[in-house]
Amino acid sequence: MNYAPRAFFDRFSFADLTVLLVAVIWGASYTATKVALGSSGVLEFLAIRFAVTFLGMLPFFWRELVGRSADYLYVGLLLGTVLFASFMFETYGVKNTSASNAAFLISLCVLFTPMLDSLFMRSKLDWPVIGVALLCVAGAAVISGGGGTGVSPGDLLVIVAALCRGVMVTATKKLTLGKTLSSGALTAVQMFTVAVLATVAIFLQPGDAKIDLSLNWQFVAAIVFLTVLATGFAFYVQTHMVRETSPVRVAFLMGTEPVFGVACAVAFLGETLSWPTVVGGSIIVISMFAGIQLESRKERISLPN
Repeated sequence: MNYAPRAFFDRFSFADLTVLLVAVIWGASYTATKVALGSSGVLEFLAIRFAVTFLGMLPFFWRELVGRSADYLYVGLLLGTVLFASFMFETYGVKNTSASNAAFLISLCVLFTPMLDSLFMRSKLDWPVIGVALLCVAGAAVISGGGGTGVSPGDLLVIVAALCRGVMVTATKKLTLGKTLSSGALTAVQMFTVAVLATVAIFLQPGDAKIDLSLNWQFVAAIVFLTVLATGFAFYVQTHMVRETSPVRVAFLMGTEPVFGVACAVAFLGETLSWPTVVGGSIIVISMFAGIQLESRKERISLPN
């Protein structure tokens, strides 16, 4: 009598459920980012977000950096640079499109990741996985109404960010494979890298250097949410869990992000829930389950007898 429920939950490991929680948080982050950008420039927002996150993480992980700083700097600086590029494209994209559009388009990461994983790990491309990834992207397209309003420059920037996110996930697996590095310390180095690059970029902007920032309670509330949950916690989980499971599995779980993005937009921005949203969200969830099932089957096959 208990077999079916147990079999259902056995498909999801602790790593899966934690990454799914990150998808919920990141779904909400588009609304928070939109609020923060109403009081700040993109570069200032990124510098503050990642500097505060780094300073918050440092007391917990500085001992692990001592004595092995070269290892962490090599991997952390590379991943941090990719992360900076991803957030530059994503944040400028969010600034120039709707929060819901950004949440939909970032799901293209689900399609890019299997291709990049095959390239980075020099493995055969898994066409069933690609098929399920396309189904997930189709679900995002249904939610957004099939893109009938056309693609804006902001939309294009978010698509590039999705590609960068795919690079980030697969590169994390590749660069940390076989290394005994603390995920927390490695995440802290990435946060530091993004904060420094964003700060440098502020003063490299054309014209006179000008800080575009207006402190108010909405900005502070958004920054607290984004630094504590959507940055420090979320990137620690992603860095750690992608080392425990596969990049493709992580990407499928993160592919549910648009569903939670829409839920937050409905709850906090007053957007209405339409039938395309319900249908598209259902397609994404079904795709996620199918993708997890495929990855679980591959993992069982690859285990030694």
